[in-house]
Order: sequence, then C-alpha cells, then structure tokens
Amino acid sequence: MATYYVDGAVGDDANDGLSEGASGAKLTIDAAVSLATTAGDIVYVKASATYGEVVTLDASGTTSAPIGVVGYTSTVGDGGRFVLDGTDTLTDGFFGSNRSYWYFHNMEVKNFTDNGFDQSAADGMRFVNCSIHDNGDRGIYVDNWTQIDRCEIYNNSVAGVWADQYCNITNSLIYDNGGSYQVRCSGYSWYISRSVIAGASTYLVYLPWAGSFEHVTFDGKNTAHGIHCTSAFYPMTIQNCIFHDCDTAINMPAGAYRSNQAGGANMFSSNTTDYANWTATDDDFTGTPAFTDEAGGDYTLGPTSDAIGAARGLGGAGSSNLDVGAYQTAAAAGGGRIVYAG
Repeated sequence: MATYYVDGAVGDDANDGLSEGASGAKLTIDAAVSLATTAGDIVYVKASATYGEVVTLDASGTTSAPIGVVGYTSTVGDGGRFVLDGTDTLTDGFFGSNRSYWYFHNMEVKNFTDNGFDQSAADGMRFVNCSIHDNGDRGIYVDNWTQIDRCEIYNNSVAGVWADQYCNITNSLIYDNGGSYQVRCSGYSWYISRSVIAGASTYLVYLPWAGSFEHVTFDGKNTAHGIHCTSAFYPMTIQNCIFHDCDTAINMPAGAYRSNQAGGANMFSSNTTDYANWTATDDDFTGTPAFTDEAGGDYTLGPTSDAIGAARGLGGAGSSNLDVGAYQTAAAAGGGRIVYAG
C-alpha cells in the first residue's frame, strides 16, 4: 500500500507523488490516481487550487482494503474539500472501466457535461462529506453496495443518485435535481435515514423493490411522488418521516403484500394523496412541519412544528425524545439530541 499527494498550486506531475510540497506532490489528481493501483492505496488531494480535469480510475480496491481519494485544506485529516470543476466543458468528474471498492472523502465535484461520478457497474463505493452538483447528467451513477454519508447532491440535470441495490444514504441532502428522479434505485435493499430529499421531479425515491426509511424529510414541491415502489413482494419499513407537498406520499403497487409493510409516526402534510396501497399505522398523523424556510431549502423545524418530540421509540410515538423528520431540535421532549443532516 502507498500514499500519494496532490497539490494543484505547487505540484508537478513529474514528481513521484510520495510526499507533500513542490518536490514531491503531483500536480493533477488523475496523475496520482493512475498510481493508486494497489488495494489500500490513498491519494490525498490538497485544496490549494481548483482542479479542472477528468479523473480516470484505473484499478479496483478490495472489500477489506478499498482505495481512497481524500481531500484536505492544509493538514491531512482536517476535512477540507478539494474542488473538481468541469467548467461545463469536460465530460465526467470521475470515470473509468467500472472499478470497484473506492472511497471519496471531502470533495466538491461540479459543472461536468455528463456525470459528476460515473462508474455505472462499480460496486462498493463510499462518499463522505462530498458536494456533487450542477452536472449535466447524474450526480452519482454507480452499481451495488454504495454508501453516501454527509453529502449534498443537487442541481444535476437527470438525477441526484442512480444506483442498483444494497445502498445506504445517511445524513445527506439530495434536492432539486432535474429529470424524473432525485434518487433512482434499480434494485433492492436500500436504507435511507436522517436525510432530506426534495424536488419538483416525478419521484423523490423510485425503487422497484422495497427498502427502509427512517427520519427522512420528503418534500415533493407539489409534483413528485415521495416513495414510489413498483414491486409487491418485498418488505418495506417507513418510520418517523415527514411527507410534505407530495403528489402521492407513499405509492405502492396494487396487490402489495400488506403483511410485509411496517411503519409508524410518519407525518403527512399538504399531500394530494397520502397513501396508495399502503396501510396507515395508529400513530401516523397529519401535522404542520413548520420548516424554518422551505423555499430557501432550510428544513430545520420551527418552534411550532408538530414533528417535535413525536418520533416513535420503544414506547410508541412520542417516546423516543426525538423529532420526526431529518432534523432534530435542541429542545425536543426530554432534552433531545441533535442529529446532523447536511
């Protein structure tokens, strides 16, 4: 395993990339990534310049030793994001022949004519603290076993996230992407939690088979279906979520197996239809979320929100000291706690 460094201000692609600074770092991300061909290799990218390039992944990591691309501002580990900008002329931010088992921390990818991240048949990708926006197709386009945590994905022309199965999204904001989907699932076993999914698309979340959703705020902006599932045969769990301003908040297929559906303490607000082929639970409720600034994209809860302290715990609705939806107030019932989203 090796560690490589990139510095867009003082690096040189003639360097070996094995140390920081003018005498060691590579100038471009692609030059360093081309060296990262062994499982467990890491490329550290300094946010010293805006990088304008297409980065090609040339190898795969393994399940136990993925390959990493990690941004930093001045010191490795400080969490600073580097910027990869296609300037509306370059095709994809990250591209390759479907290389698997990589992780990407602390980066902003924007203004590519195609996808921000294009690995349509790649497995085992992880994105942490990333902003992916204003790309001409999809923000993230991958296959199976994807993890997205603390990311913001918005204003991509076709979809925010497009993946297959066994994917998790947590603590993230996915909103105002164009096309028909904010999140497009092609398979099954998805889990989305503590996230905001919003936009005037056809579907906020589209999935052919069922998944699990907990503490998610859905805002359909008077257009989108909230959760749209097309198969009747797999379990679905929806709990402690806000569904606001959706066409149909929960839309299951006709003949769906109701015995495989579980939910609770979901708030429904200003939807055209709350349920289609879904059975409400005793503690689902109609209420007012009182978002701080919905038009401005601030989905934190105002002091009059009916979501405060209403989440289901072991003792039923209102017993968990948490709020319904993605955001937690600091003064929820019992003192509450803050759950990060964004």
